[in-house]
Amino acid sequence: MTRYWIFLIAACFGCSGGEAPTFNRDIAPIVFHNCVPCHRPAGPAPFDLLSYENVSARAEQIAFVTETRYMPPWKPKRGYGRFAGERGLSAAQIAAIRRWVDHGKQEGSPADLPPLPQWEGEWELGQPDLIASMTSAYTLRADGPDVFRNFAIPLPVDSTRYVKALEFRPGNARIVHHATMMIDRSGAARRRDGRDGAPGFDGMSFGEAEDADGHFLGWTQGKTPYPGSDSLAWRLDPGTDLLLQLHMLPTGKEESIEARVGLFFADAPPKRRPAMLRLGRKDIDIPAGARDHWIRD
Repeated sequence: MTRYWIFLIAACFGCSGGEAPTFNRDIAPIVFHNCVPCHRPAGPAPFDLLSYENVSARAEQIAFVTETRYMPPWKPKRGYGRFAGERGLSAAQIAAIRRWVDHGKQEGSPADLPPLPQWEGEWELGQPDLIASMTSAYTLRADGPDVFRNFAIPLPVDSTRYVKALEFRPGNARIVHHATMMIDRSGAARRRDGRDGAPGFDGMSFGEAEDADGHFLGWTQGKTPYPGSDSLAWRLDPGTDLLLQLHMLPTGKEESIEARVGLFFADAPPKRRPAMLRLGRKDIDIPAGARDHWIRD
């Protein structure tokens, strides 16, 4: 009878616990595919997760932000359909990370480690067909309120081209809350740029600039570029500027920023044009200093 109970207990433990997960075999594939596109050198995230040492040092934090689905960043509420480029971990992947942390964060056999992801230089989509940058660096003041600053970036092309993808590189991601980009075919933004003695001009208005043929061009922390397709490319004519609006946050010391964009051209004109629909409200008024202010619709 004693042998029977010992066998039963051991069998139950094996079924529920299983073999302890290791970084190289179980965790690295999850991290390399879902985290490293941002958490890598020259990426938008503040630290890289390319090694066992870096991941294990932040293991508890990684387990927490994945369990709460704070990471990977993905804003749409789950359960309402699938989206192109959707991010997120499965319940099994999240559980595997937690088990790895709770079982001692074992590294595992080097033979189990998958190859590190590779990028063609610093651009996630590969080498752009056209790289354009701010005409000069802008210096953000050390303190004070948020800054909304607009910059006219020339997009030099000799003939009409069609852009299937755009990749934004902030240059100094730690001070940028978000970026919005519009197309200015009028030259108005270029004429306003630098009038106050500094690169760009203040304000939240885009003036005569417009969306890129129905495309919303924007960037936030953690966003990865969408590769696009030839069938939905937008038109780029000679003499066009990209109007870049940066929402910047002072950090306590002066910061310099010189953002760039990479454009990827389609081989032929598009067959379709998207329509942009903004869902939002402009009548929300939150009193200054108010806390826990509720808006009911």
